[in-house]
Amino acid sequence: MLLIQMRGKPTDVINHRRYPVCFRWISVRATHRLVVLLLLLSLSSASAMARSIVDVLVVSSAESSVYQSVVSSLRSHLAESCNISDINCTLPKIREATLNNWAEQIDGMDPNSVILTLGRSAAKQVKIRSENPPHVVNALIPKAAADQLSLDSTAHRNTTIYLDQPIRRQLRLTAIAKPNARVGVLLGPTTQELRPRIEQEAAKLGLLVNYRNIMKEEMIGPSLKNLLNNSDILLALPDQVIYSRKNLFNILLSSYHSKVPVIGFSSAYVKAGAIAAVYSSPEDIGRHLADIIGTMLREEINGSHPAHHHEYPKYFSVDINKSVSKSLHSHLPSRKEIMSILPIKERESDFS
Repeated sequence: MLLIQMRGKPTDVINHRRYPVCFRWISVRATHRLVVLLLLLSLSSASAMARSIVDVLVVSSAESSVYQSVVSSLRSHLAESCNISDINCTLPKIREATLNNWAEQIDGMDPNSVILTLGRSAAKQVKIRSENPPHVVNALIPKAAADQLSLDSTAHRNTTIYLDQPIRRQLRLTAIAKPNARVGVLLGPTTQELRPRIEQEAAKLGLLVNYRNIMKEEMIGPSLKNLLNNSDILLALPDQVIYSRKNLFNILLSSYHSKVPVIGFSSAYVKAGAIAAVYSSPEDIGRHLADIIGTMLREEINGSHPAHHHEYPKYFSVDINKSVSKSLHSHLPSRKEIMSILPIKERESDFS
């Protein structure tokens, strides 16, 4: 049965009784064409969907519970977003590799696949040894390390999520802890370039920033003592020369004796004596990675080329040390209140 228009007459149904044999032949031929066309469209759609299914090869810098937690979070959030968005959604296959065997596993990978590197060593190896790689997403790497590896200047199929927090987010936490304060900042070789951004954001928050430049470890003691005498709170920024494991305890102890609270950049700093820290946990990073890979999936399905970015973590956590805060007379709000005050999702301009 087929609806057709004949010589300007109203559309009618071709059947064996009302039209001659020649028209019955036309209806059968047209029906065959329609069936073939629908079959081709179905195969084309299935082929497009097949091409859009992205495999993810995770290359970790070492065996670490942190890396395993990131992968676990990635799997969980991809599954969650798949269940919410589309009942027919197909999850990408996630495979894990080491620095010793990852190169063998990229042979024959689909161009739409993703290599996810965790840590500096993995990012470095993949960048050096991959020729015309699939999409590469780098995570758990400080911005300074990414800059040293020139990850931002590589091909357009490269995306990097920095380990560091955006300056604005750190300064907002500092302002919550000590409004209108004099903020002390030690700048090392990898954080010198942040000074203009710090000054810009501090001015918006009503904070006055005092700096001391540290070019080598021997300068930390005298510079810190002078800085603490002119500061109400110390903001620690990730710099290996200054905040190494060897120096951390002495910096925190000196600050405590001077009754100057410290804002750290990891949960470990809070446990060691900082009053608070904003950071991205493995769960937060995995969630961000799921967003990025999910976007890649959707863009491949739509036939567009995935956009690639180099950005700070979208999701974050806050820890506070109530006992140290109380001892230093810093009246911090609760963790829940701080998380409601800090922006959960910032504009793109806030991530520089």
